[in-house]
Formats: sequence, structure tokens, C-alpha cells
Amino acid sequence: MGGAVADAAGGDWPRRAREAAKAIVKRSKESTPSLGIRLLSDLRNVFGVFEGIAGAEKLTTAAILFKLHQIDEAPWGDMRGSKLTDIGLAKRLSAYDIKPKTIRIGIGSRDVAKGYKQADFYEAWKRYLPSPGPKPVTPVAPVMEGQEPQE
Repeated sequence: MGGAVADAAGGDWPRRAREAAKAIVKRSKESTPSLGIRLLSDLRNVFGVFEGIAGAEKLTTAAILFKLHQIDEAPWGDMRGSKLTDIGLAKRLSAYDIKPKTIRIGIGSRDVAKGYKQADFYEAWKRYLPSPGPKPVTPVAPVMEGQEPQE
């Protein structure tokens, strides 16, 4: 809409408006992502969604939180002195219209728990994140001479 106004104003305004728009987009790409975007990205990794790998179909809230708390340099393990909770997770995800559900644990199991289905994240991941890359390679510990490899 701003471009249409600049075009209508004529003169130097269309060029200046386009340059300003390019600068804003460039700056937004260089900036640190919001906590919400970081959460979506970390959740995609928690579900194990990588290029060519489908990942987990559903996870309990407890499993998700456990995995989020384990991510080094992520804020989820220490947010103002406490860990991200099930309520905090639900509140943050509600901004993306993602809500916890009652899910069955195991095949044919009667055990149920609150959790999330991967399918509920597809739209948000598609809208806010770039395509997933290949699965990260797990570093291998070097074996020293005379030392047995660990399994």
C-alpha cells in the first residue's frame, strides 16, 4: 500500500520507498529472531523434522519440554530464573493458533497425555521458517590408541 502512495506522489518518492522497503527486509533478516520464531524452529528440531526426514508424529508436552530444556544456548531452560512450563509453552504457541491436545501414548494404548501433533505446526513452520535443512551430524568422540570405543 505504501508503494502505491509513493507511486501516486511521483517524483523521487517511488524510488525512496522501494529502497526503504529493501533496507527494512534486509535488517529484519539480519536481526535475532523473536522468541516465538526461535520456539517454532526449536520445536521443528524437537520433532525431528529435517530435509527428507518426517520425524515424530506426536509428542507429549512433557517430552517436548524435556527436549527444549536440553538445547544449549536456548532460553527455554532458564527464562527469568525458571524453565519454560506447559502453560508457558501453550501460551506462546497460541499466538500461532497451535493448542495442546489429548494424545494417545503408544500404539493401541489407553494411556493419554497432553501433547502436540506435528501436523498442527505445518502451517506455522511453512509461514515463519525457511525450509528445513539436512539432519545435523552428531559429533563422534575420537578413539585414543589403546582405548575401547564406547557405544
